[in-house]
Amino acid sequence: MSLKIFALNLGVYSVGKDQDFKPLGPGDKPLKGEVKLALNPFLIEQNNRLIVIDTGLGSFYRDDMTPDLLAKIAAHGYSERDITDVVCSHLHLDHAGALAHQENDYWELTFPDAVIHMSGRELAKVKKAQHDHQIEDYLSFLDARGTLHFIEDNPEPFEGLRFEIIGGHTEFSLAIFGRSGGAGYLMAGDVLGVRAHVNRKFAAKYDFDPGKSQEMREHLLKQAYRNDVYILSYHDDGSPVYRLTGWDEKKGYTIETAEHDVAI
Repeated sequence: MSLKIFALNLGVYSVGKDQDFKPLGPGDKPLKGEVKLALNPFLIEQNNRLIVIDTGLGSFYRDDMTPDLLAKIAAHGYSERDITDVVCSHLHLDHAGALAHQENDYWELTFPDAVIHMSGRELAKVKKAQHDHQIEDYLSFLDARGTLHFIEDNPEPFEGLRFEIIGGHTEFSLAIFGRSGGAGYLMAGDVLGVRAHVNRKFAAKYDFDPGKSQEMREHLLKQAYRNDVYILSYHDDGSPVYRLTGWDEKKGYTIETAEHDVAI
């Protein structure tokens, strides 16, 4: 039994209501009225599986992010064909935009041999509400060519990986629970998108259901602390992998950050 977690940093950005990701350099502050967000897909070596959790913007960014994502994976000794599973916490493009990418104006699966795990209800809702032709083509391609596993059909597709619909950020946002032997991790998309969310109570205007997000944050943090698992925060620009090592009624949780690469 083994578990290795790699954060694949694809840059840090200033992001506003327009959802335009403007790149920031080291030490740069976000533009006025915007927030600073990193993009950190996670590569997980878990027993005999190789899992990618969330993928970045891919071809939906001004400069396709897919080559950078694949280069970061290659730096750990793997190719796109080695990936067995891709997990989408939700279907916003900054998390799910590189499931496929464009080559010579045609869509191609980024991880052609992988099973793609997502909420089927979320996919149906996004497709129904979509008016952007590029995104429509992208989703239709994934539906037709991707090996899709809808978590509603089986929330535990193999030993050591489990999904739960938690809602909040989107109606069908997922929490992802991984375990190998005595070690584990939790990834909850934008419900726990940065470390700063850990000891804050807030209602985010960008959430589908802000109250549900806060409720699930509190619930998941209690679970993570009790079970001593690593939390993976996709948008954190410093230390996206961390654990909760203590609790104080006044100060909240004590956070112990990890390196970008964690071998357990």
